[in-house]
Order: sequence, then C-alpha cells, then structure tokens
Amino acid sequence: VVNTGMISDQQSEEQKAFADAQIKKTLLGAAQPEDIAMAISFLLSDQARMITGRVIPVDGGMFL
Repeated sequence: VVNTGMISDQQSEEQKAFADAQIKKTLLGAAQPEDIAMAISFLLSDQARMITGRVIPVDGGMFL
C-alpha cells in the first residue's frame, strides 16, 4: 500500500478496512510516494546500469 490520497480518502468503511489490513501485513507499514520515487530514481541512475530484466519489489517487507 502506498500512502496516497487514494488511500486516505477511501469512501467506504470496507475499503478502509481492507487497506488497513494490508498495511498491518507489511513489516515497514505503508510506503510513501517518495519511497517509490527513490526506487525509480535509482533504476534510472548510472548506479543501476548493469541491472536488466529484473523485478525489484518496493513492498516494505510485505512478502517476507
């Protein structure tokens, strides 16, 4: 879950409960948009020039 307006402005209680349950499953909690931006920035930088064809999860430990 990325903490954006879409999450904080959920309209139904069911949607809020679902988002909260997903956040509780995640070791580091909800991501901030900046967390996603930093991963993208790294992949676009010269530091990642040898990384090809990989999926890099930015999931805060959800699947540990």
